[in-house]
Amino acid sequence: MGKEKIELSKSIIASLALEIWRLWRLIEISENHSYPLSLQFSIKKMKDIFNNQGGDFIDLTGELYDAGMAVDILDTEGEKFKEEQTLIIKEMIAPIILFHNEILMHGQVILEWR
Repeated sequence: MGKEKIELSKSIIASLALEIWRLWRLIEISENHSYPLSLQFSIKKMKDIFNNQGGDFIDLTGELYDAGMAVDILDTEGEKFKEEQTLIIKEMIAPIILFHNEILMHGQVILEWR
């Protein structure tokens, strides 16, 4: 392949990255690795290409929630019964997507009181 440059908008890069992350996550959470090896390899290759070009995914699952995080809250589960309870990021629906250390997309999270 040549070294020609093609310019893509930030929103297209973010959309492609999000779908790569979703596919990668499906492979990671499958209990019996029932997906064909060729599919697993291709998804890993796409993720590696994105990373090698300066992209990154930030998954904050299990972290304490902080209002300054670059995430949109989709839902909060549980009830706050005690003052010492904290909000934990229970699940990332979408990761924070960075490209050359610039945020392209905020993450989407489900929080839980613990």
